[in-house]
Amino acid sequence: MIIKIWLFGHFPLVVAITSVGVGLGYVISKAHALALSYSEQWFVCGSVALSLGAQGVLHLSSAYSYLYTGSTQNYRASIRWATYRIIPAVIILLIPILRIPLSPFLLVCILAAICTVQTVIDLKLHPYHR
Repeated sequence: MIIKIWLFGHFPLVVAITSVGVGLGYVISKAHALALSYSEQWFVCGSVALSLGAQGVLHLSSAYSYLYTGSTQNYRASIRWATYRIIPAVIILLIPILRIPLSPFLLVCILAAICTVQTVIDLKLHPYHR
């Protein structure tokens, strides 16, 4: 069951990565606009949040795989990694939920900052990058 979640969990990740590319291309073409419409915000923020959420689900599936094999240290690490992905996804989704009017530039800067923090966390805490 866990292998199926891990295997099929990659499909939303691929869809989200593709959507992020399309959404950012669209936002860049609308860079002169004062604010994005809410549907445009939903598309861009939703695709970034889906990408982070899918990564979180993949970490959770790995965590439960470690739990079944008895590796509690890897289980805790995977749960922590999943938390680091799911919380920013929820924060990103608050932008369109709260209907915050943002310019395309500001929205891209906020998303880039959140993704940069994700990269810094990865590089700082991952055991292979110390």
